[in-house]
Parts: sequence; C-alpha cells; structure tokens
Amino acid sequence: MQHAIAQIKSLTLDSSKPVLVTDADEVLLDFADIFSRYLTSRDLYMSYESYALSGNIRQKKTDIPLPREEISPLLDDFFDYSVDQQELVPGVKANLDALSDHCQIVILTNLPHNFADRRRALFQRHDIHHPLVTNSGPKGPAVREISATMNQPLVFVDDISHHITSVAENVPESFRLQYVAHETLDRITEQAADSHHRCDDWDHIRELVMRHIGDLK
Repeated sequence: MQHAIAQIKSLTLDSSKPVLVTDADEVLLDFADIFSRYLTSRDLYMSYESYALSGNIRQKKTDIPLPREEISPLLDDFFDYSVDQQELVPGVKANLDALSDHCQIVILTNLPHNFADRRRALFQRHDIHHPLVTNSGPKGPAVREISATMNQPLVFVDDISHHITSVAENVPESFRLQYVAHETLDRITEQAADSHHRCDDWDHIRELVMRHIGDLK
C-alpha cells in the first residue's frame, strides 16, 4: 500500500478537473482469455464456477483444485508470461481518448510492483499514456489518496466487487462503475452492491462518466 501511495504522491493532477480511476485487468486489458491459454500450457484450466481464482483453477488430469498456497506464485509466473502480450478490451482506446478531453485518467492496477514498467510499456505500445499506479490489497486507500487534493468528481471503474466496496467506504462521494469485459465472467458475476451502475461496454462507461460530470458541473 505504501508503494502505491508513493506513486500517487508523484503524480501531477489538476485539482480543478474530474478524474477517472480505472482498473486494468478485465477492464482495459484482456485477462481471462490469455489466462486460460496460460493455464492450458501448465496442464491446468479455469472452471468458471465463480469469479474467484481459488477453487476454480483445476488440474486437467485430476480435476482437483490447485491448492490456495500455489495460486500466488502461479500468478507471478502468469504475469511474467503475459504482461507484455495482453490486448486491449474492445473500445478502450477510442473512449479513453474521448474522455481525456474532459477528465484526467489514472490506471490503478493490482499487479506486483516489479511488473509495473513492463505494463507501462505495454500501454505505451497500445498508444495509451495515462499514469499507471500499481497497488496491492483493497483499492479504497489508494483512491482516497488520489481524491485528497481533488475538488471535482471522481469516477472509479473496476470489475471486482470488493474493490468497489473499498472505494465506497474510503471515498463515499465517488461515482462507482462495474465493468466485466469477458462474457463468461460477466454472466457469473452479480452486480457489486456498492456500484452505481453495471456497464455493458466502454461506450456505456463513457456515456455514464460524461453524464455524471455534466450533472455535477
């Protein structure tokens, strides 16, 4: 968490301009498809019985779930395998470009800090140059740090319910959107209780952000 706070303190944000804080995996970047390909290469698969990784990553030969203690090192290996290869979710580039005329954009991603520069390089290759902050744990404290010097609306977009709840608890005045890009994951995920809207795609996100900014001006 302190690492994330230090990154946020180094940002140059305009306190008079709204800010959009967005997650990366499964919001800006494809996660589920490339993760499935990675698991296949390790003789594993994702059962998609729930949104959680624990209990859903299974061994192909035995159908036995991967032990919980093996998930963290597996994710490190996955990011080493994938962090340079992930593709953008449809509509991301055009909608971020359109939104950047009206608000500042910060990418807040739960990613091991040692992969930060590789993920920044990936976004640059996709011609996306917004600041990126790597975080660990609930995102509410990091978003609170971003909002501390702001006097304009803050919008938060994430796929995971507990991050949305964390932001609701830490920045209750925030406007919170949930978006799950992958169709299968979207089907098995209920709307986060602390989100204001569940979004269909990035066109929908842009419409809601612009409406919210307009309502508060």
